[in-house]
Amino acid sequence: MPQRPNEPSDQPRRTRSTGSGRASGRSGSRATGRSEGRAESRTSRSEKSRSEKGRSGGRSDTRSRIQEVALELFAEQGYDSTSLREIADRLGVTKAALYYHFRSKEEIVVATVEDFLADIDDLVEWAEEQPRTSRTRHEVLRRYSDIVRVRFPSMRFFQQNPAGMHRSGLGERFQERMGALHGVLYDGGPPQNRVRALLAIVSMHMAAALSRDSGMPIGVGLGLSVEEANQAALDVAFDLVDAEDAASAKGTTDAEDPASARGAEDSGDSERG
Repeated sequence: MPQRPNEPSDQPRRTRSTGSGRASGRSGSRATGRSEGRAESRTSRSEKSRSEKGRSGGRSDTRSRIQEVALELFAEQGYDSTSLREIADRLGVTKAALYYHFRSKEEIVVATVEDFLADIDDLVEWAEEQPRTSRTRHEVLRRYSDIVRVRFPSMRFFQQNPAGMHRSGLGERFQERMGALHGVLYDGGPPQNRVRALLAIVSMHMAAALSRDSGMPIGVGLGLSVEEANQAALDVAFDLVDAEDAASAKGTTDAEDPASARGAEDSGDSERG
């Protein structure tokens, strides 16, 4: 198809690091491990994004609408049963117009997942520059909650097409980002803390399905508004990360006062005797 005047033939894609390195070594070197090249890369991406918006006008909005409609159809009738023609018909455009943005269903899915991953990357990069406090963890969860609400159709696609996600490698990339996000919520300590941080993330995923507007059976049954479902999930997630802080503090106290710990053990032995 001939290229339109003054417009690029392909939508530039944002390049992100996988985040897998961030997920595994967080014991205090999170800020010092960031290179100048990475910072320059983030700056150039922001400048590039502003430049693209100025040149392309509503082109990004059109792509977003295509992704939204495609995910709706995938949810309604399945990925394999949906054609590009049906997506174009739902949008009210020609197939040629759709081809200008995406050449295949796979391209639509990849772009949608990459948008989600980019949001998570931005959040993790922000969190790594903050102090490791309960307040920071709460803010991470609030921001991730907002991301999930916007990207809920993507989450639903992940759940409905696990085999396709695995074959394309997108599933592994998503798991890497979950590991990075877990890393900024988990600050060491006993295994229970690791589980608490993971459950806090899962709570945000559940929130998107708990409202009556989600279309999910559990949400319809509960009858909660989007705001009520989101707040309930956030409250649970906050309790989990606050318990992480309490457990870590208790472990530190016991380590600093071994006599107290021995006294508690002796008391327990006495009671059993």
